[in-house]
Amino acid sequence: MKLLGIDIGGTDIDAGLVSPDGEVLESKTWPTPFTLLDLERILREIKHSFNDYATVGIGIPGLWDERLRRIRYAPNIAFLEEAPMGDIVEGIFPGARVHNDATVSTWGEAIFGNGKEFESFLMITVGTGIGGGFYYKGEVLTGLNGFAGEIGHIPVNPNGTECGCGSRGCWETEASVKALRRKYRQRTGRDLSGEEIALRARQGEGEALQVMREIGYWLGIGLGSLINILDPPAVVIGGGLSLSFDLIEDSMYEGLRDSSYVYRYSRPPILPSRFRKKAGILGAAAYGWKGKG
Repeated sequence: MKLLGIDIGGTDIDAGLVSPDGEVLESKTWPTPFTLLDLERILREIKHSFNDYATVGIGIPGLWDERLRRIRYAPNIAFLEEAPMGDIVEGIFPGARVHNDATVSTWGEAIFGNGKEFESFLMITVGTGIGGGFYYKGEVLTGLNGFAGEIGHIPVNPNGTECGCGSRGCWETEASVKALRRKYRQRTGRDLSGEEIALRARQGEGEALQVMREIGYWLGIGLGSLINILDPPAVVIGGGLSLSFDLIEDSMYEGLRDSSYVYRYSRPPILPSRFRKKAGILGAAAYGWKGKG
């Protein structure tokens, strides 16, 4: 049996076939388009690029309304807002399952990744933005409308940067890869990718190391609030920033100790995702196969 996973991101669309034991058998990438019509075209290309899959799962950024089966708000891909994605997907992939990208990533970690070791865990995805999910005894808690997990928009810095959601000082304005790039650009005048900044930090560049440390600290601040609320048995951190977990780990724990007295007593393990660049595909495949909601 093969599982098809499709990860719609702000920059790229990744799709691939996954085995039931979590191996990505083959995959392809398309640039994220600028119109709904072009997105439909790419989904049809994906359908014809892969063969013999039993289930289809799709992860998509933004507020996925489970009842209306559409994205209500998508700050990074505006053309998705209020588009009838449930109907569009059903017309191309009958029986496919769609949900918010962080929700499907949580399923991926629960089915294939480090989350398998825990009955419940908190998932944090740190990429262009920040999302998350809480896996609790066999399901991901998604709330009344399916909107739960929009943790990137928890306010952490009232004097901080204006966010794409219209608020100010949201967690993702301080601790995401987008924030990393902005903070580095403000310090150096150079506009580099998150991977390039991490490489410079590993090479000992002072500005890059300082920015990585700052990002880690703010990650710990926001995570501390979530641990105070949920008291999770474990935390898994995925997304692009998890590739640099060793560069942010120390300052993340500093932020945690400063912000969460629950953490000081509970000390849940905090683990980087087992997945790397194929996490979106694996999460979508897992959700299409075994997800609920």
